[in-house]
Amino acid sequence: MDDLLGFERVETIVNGRRRCVRQKLTAYRDREALFADCYHGGRNEAYYAGFTPEGDITDIDICGAYTTAMAAIRTPDWRGAVDTTDIVALAEVGERGMAFARVRFQFPAETRFPCLPVRGGDAGLIYPLSGTSYATGPELAVARRLGADIEVERGVFVPWLDERHPFLRFTGVINDIRKAHPKGSAFELSGKEIGNSLYGKVAQGIDLLKSFEGTGKAGIRGKRVFDSRKGEMTTLPPSSISNAAFTTGLVRAYLAELLAAVPPEKAVYTATTDGLLTEAALTELKDTGPLATMFAELRKLVTGHATTLDVRRLCRISGANCGRGCVQIDEVLVHEPLLPSGQRVCGSHLHLNPRFDIYKTIILE
Repeated sequence: MDDLLGFERVETIVNGRRRCVRQKLTAYRDREALFADCYHGGRNEAYYAGFTPEGDITDIDICGAYTTAMAAIRTPDWRGAVDTTDIVALAEVGERGMAFARVRFQFPAETRFPCLPVRGGDAGLIYPLSGTSYATGPELAVARRLGADIEVERGVFVPWLDERHPFLRFTGVINDIRKAHPKGSAFELSGKEIGNSLYGKVAQGIDLLKSFEGTGKAGIRGKRVFDSRKGEMTTLPPSSISNAAFTTGLVRAYLAELLAAVPPEKAVYTATTDGLLTEAALTELKDTGPLATMFAELRKLVTGHATTLDVRRLCRISGANCGRGCVQIDEVLVHEPLLPSGQRVCGSHLHLNPRFDIYKTIILE
């Protein structure tokens, strides 16, 4: 476990007694700020406001996005980490190791969906055609495929130490729990919550480790929580579990690859963390690139099959006002996934609106 988390145990003398102390590896500690700077949340964008033209709109979801991405993590060789500005070495989807970098970039002017994240203050993450980004290897790989000109200012590549997948068994258990119960049921949602909670633990308190210019550690407050033992609010400390930047970067990169695969004549209305609302059919987004291949291999490890995408809903008219807020108006029943038990469960809650005599559902995910 220490190898996974970047710790080592050293002997020291305390009050005349020999003790074993657990501490961060120097190779990890010297690069910790860059790892933290490359951590961002999910991609959440709305490309359209108001009601869409009438036509088929598909809500496509990456299956088990974050828990599957965590299954990609192997034991990092922190001592073997290499500082490099070689973009070829850093544009790595995760087969050989993890990569983190601060880069300056320029996408071609015709790029529809640039993929390198830039912090936009209160606006959250933005994805401009040019700028400076703290990015992970998978995102750099997608950016290169989109034709971006990338200059690496600082980069670190961390190779895998071995082929063990420490989170694979956990991911498999979570998948089995969710698969064994109807979608939307208490047990299925509990399984999803447990899986996301481990990812949350991985990302706990990372803001305190960031070193952005003009802020620094002292200028970042971090997340405030109530300490029931002390009876007061306190800053949530960083977790000893690491690798959050790689996990969330892998999901953003796959979503970016899917966005890039949407045919130019097909609209995209929203992109939300692990899915998108688009006019494109699911068949148009399969086998899109190296991230799709990697996720398919991971899903096969976790579930025994290589299915990476799922259609959650199919509607005729939708209104988007933000990345996570949509109103669906439809005269036909939305897509109903067939469960292993043979039962059918609707993908959203439908309500008949007598005034307009249409079906209406509010999707607030």
